[in-house]
Amino acid sequence: MKAKLIMATLLAASLLLYPSCRFDSPVDVCYSRQEENWSDVFTNWWLAMNENYAFWFLDSPGQQWDEVYDTYLPLFQEMGSIGRYDKKKTTLALKYFYEIIIGAGNMEDPVAKSDFKGLSDMHYTFYLTVDGLPYSLSPRSRIKASQFNVSPDDFFCMVLNGETSDSKIEYDVENIYSIYQEYFPISGDGIYEEKDFTEISGHEVFEKAYLMCQSDMAMFLGLTKDKIAYIAFGQFMMTALEGNEQFKLMMDKFEEILSDSNGLIIDLRGNVGGYTADQNILFGPLLTAEKKYFAEERTKSGENRLDYTAWIPRYVSGHASKDYSKPIAVLINSASISMAEISSQIARALRDYYGFDTAIIGTTSSGGYGTLTNDSANTVGAGTIAVSDMVSLIYTPFFNHRYRNGICYEGKGEPVDIEVPFNYENFITGKDDKLDAALDWIRSFSQT
Repeated sequence: MKAKLIMATLLAASLLLYPSCRFDSPVDVCYSRQEENWSDVFTNWWLAMNENYAFWFLDSPGQQWDEVYDTYLPLFQEMGSIGRYDKKKTTLALKYFYEIIIGAGNMEDPVAKSDFKGLSDMHYTFYLTVDGLPYSLSPRSRIKASQFNVSPDDFFCMVLNGETSDSKIEYDVENIYSIYQEYFPISGDGIYEEKDFTEISGHEVFEKAYLMCQSDMAMFLGLTKDKIAYIAFGQFMMTALEGNEQFKLMMDKFEEILSDSNGLIIDLRGNVGGYTADQNILFGPLLTAEKKYFAEERTKSGENRLDYTAWIPRYVSGHASKDYSKPIAVLINSASISMAEISSQIARALRDYYGFDTAIIGTTSSGGYGTLTNDSANTVGAGTIAVSDMVSLIYTPFFNHRYRNGICYEGKGEPVDIEVPFNYENFITGKDDKLDAALDWIRSFSQT
């Protein structure tokens, strides 16, 4: 099978616009401050971050955020008033914000000499609207810059100049949309058309294969000749599809192939996350109703940056009559984020604390674990908020998440047990290195 690639064209005016976990309602919290000068834009953003950002325990355990204000406010003040269609000032403002979000210490030639290391929240996206044009910045550009093998400074210029549209990096091309493109009807803009539960014949890897696409959620199931089960999907939208007949047929088939399988591969490469409740749907056929403790979460509790609630345990459970006893491999890559990472962490906890045979295979994930709200509350610490007409949105979680052992992987990503680097030439000719590694790992159990 030759995998075809979907190449997304980046708007020249848009910087690093990434998908993340769902939030369904438009936010309606706005700061009332008028923005006449660029210093007003910076101050509004700094204050909104000060009150709502949930990861100061990682990014400003001391006075680092105050130092950002002291360092950058004079630079924004020097820019003066906000003129219309002033491309030079807009680019300079974006460069300042980019330095803060990415971290001046990660830049080769920062404008400001700041020790601030940047934001750890890999969900985070800063949206700035200037002259009706949207711009966005995210810490995840650090990942993309490294895969393009350029400095963050050069990557900033590449995006501004539209030089990243013909991407061949793992972050952009290794996902379910590329791997199974020939089995899905895809329109020119890359959006899936709905497709009912369908059996596929002639697949090169899987003797039995099935697919479905409902409400933009594509799901693929497979079973090899030696009975290794496989499931892949692009985002966690199972909760929204629980009443959908086609999804029910797909999940019934999943349980059927699991019942006589010798192992399972959960493919979460490029998965952008979604509903947290999906954890019990995905792992439902694998686990009994006994709750299994795998992580902890908390949120902010006050106006001070380091005001937090206590950590609350997070559990996963299922509906199986007995726990799944065969090996489970989870595939991830640098674009896997949020519920994809949390699901990988569940698999790791099943091994570390409950005796399952699991392995995380691929490359380190994005590092964005926090929970995002479905709508914004008019309270401190609500996470995602609209700040003003220009700072049109700050997209950020309101929950912290850490693994059961007390380690927070925000900004670091889920570590893998078996590392398999992305090889573009292999990938486009149909050789899936990560999938092959997962199949080999599961088959090793039958050889011992």
